[in-house]
Amino acid sequence: MVDKYSTTLFKRVREGNIPEVLSLLAKGADVNEPMPMGRTALMLACENGNLEMVKLLVDHGANIHSKDSVRKVNSLMWACEFNHPDVAEFLIARGIEVNIQGHVMGLTPLMVASRFGYTKIVEILLKANAKVDLINRSHYSTALILATRYGHLDTIKLLLRAGADRQIKTIKGETALGIAIAYGHSQIVELLSDSNKL
Repeated sequence: MVDKYSTTLFKRVREGNIPEVLSLLAKGADVNEPMPMGRTALMLACENGNLEMVKLLVDHGANIHSKDSVRKVNSLMWACEFNHPDVAEFLIARGIEVNIQGHVMGLTPLMVASRFGYTKIVEILLKANAKVDLINRSHYSTALILATRYGHLDTIKLLLRAGADRQIKTIKGETALGIAIAYGHSQIVELLSDSNKL
């Protein structure tokens, strides 16, 4: 059962109220207490992109390796999904798992960032040795296939430079090039057609 301090802690983290969060932690609020949907205060701070709050929570014992009970993803996924590169960098520097795959679809932080074209986060994840060719469980898509589907040329260039495999096929037998052709992404078609072009 979630205690009253932890419930209020969540509200204050959502508001970004640093003094109140400090006060609640001093009164005994459990920084790692999950809310009913399984998210922790740290995950919420990461979603909001509040780096100061993230640092405060981690300094007070927030477990960066915790996973929510629904998607089974860690705080890095929340930072990547909502495009907060500074938060992602901080978590990675603290040793968070960069290749975590969600419970439902098997998406990784790199896949999510690639799908939305968040190039800064893609750069950060690749520098942290994110595995570029991991395949999700729902459609057998990779980061490259997702970036291609949604037309993110700059992201595709980053993935190719990192050695992304152009020949991996989805569950429907589509390669990234085939998807680019189907969606009419002419610049991406040109890029994927020439293995020497980046």
